[in-house]
Amino acid sequence: MDTIRTIGVVVVSVCLFVSSAQAYTSPAISLTTLSDWETAIGAGEVRPMTTTEFATLQSNNPGFDAPFGGGIYSQPQLKAADLDFTLEGGEKIVGPGMVMGWGDVGSDTYTAAWRYAYPLDPNVVGQTLTATVCPPRFALNGAQMNSIGFGLTDGAGRVRTWTWKVAAVANPAVNTIAWNQNWNVSIGPILGMIPPAVPPDPGSAVDVATGFITVVPIYFNQPGFNPANVMFLDGYENGGAAAVMPVPPGGIPNVAMWNWWRNVIVTPEPATLALLAMGALAILRRRR
Repeated sequence: MDTIRTIGVVVVSVCLFVSSAQAYTSPAISLTTLSDWETAIGAGEVRPMTTTEFATLQSNNPGFDAPFGGGIYSQPQLKAADLDFTLEGGEKIVGPGMVMGWGDVGSDTYTAAWRYAYPLDPNVVGQTLTATVCPPRFALNGAQMNSIGFGLTDGAGRVRTWTWKVAAVANPAVNTIAWNQNWNVSIGPILGMIPPAVPPDPGSAVDVATGFITVVPIYFNQPGFNPANVMFLDGYENGGAAAVMPVPPGGIPNVAMWNWWRNVIVTPEPATLALLAMGALAILRRRR
């Protein structure tokens, strides 16, 4: 396993909405079926973040690691799969998605990350990212997620990230959501280039079961981050395991820890949809 000492975050099951306003070519993707995931992984549109990339991300962004806790970076395995798994406490994860497995067995924590590469380097100012996350914990062997989060990386390697810590009980005062529980996450509208002292992009995680608990994320913005030139949407995961977790679905060999990602959707904003529609109409008129 290719590893490097580092600090990180963790994301589990996502439905993301991001968009571009830089070109008439549509940046939209939809990863909702097994075929979608198999195609995206096979084509390299969705891939593991390499050890070198993670090290570069860290070196470009002093303070990036601080909110997330310690760990070892472990380049993950990714596999499309039909998911049908019941967590401790009864929460179920069902449907097609991507399984990510990473880490080594031992008394340590491990970070992994995946990347979606934007072919258009889109402008995401004004866009909203939404997600459903359900960070797992397996009490029998002590395996658990410690934090969940995702971020944007621009063309210069600078990042903006949003992270939630994870524990047995949700605690909004310390940016913490609960294990084995579904949460609806919303981030945005994404702001433009801002100094670190400016209040962050709006963000929250709301528990699905009751809708009453709202937790804001830990926010990090590298000075100079340019949301008008985004190269990557990044998903980060951090967890610890004293033993191998239950066998993951999808055919990944036993690993120290794993979780899943579902219903990843990238859509244009309303203004961009209008531009795309106008472009399509113009093409139709020319053909007539």
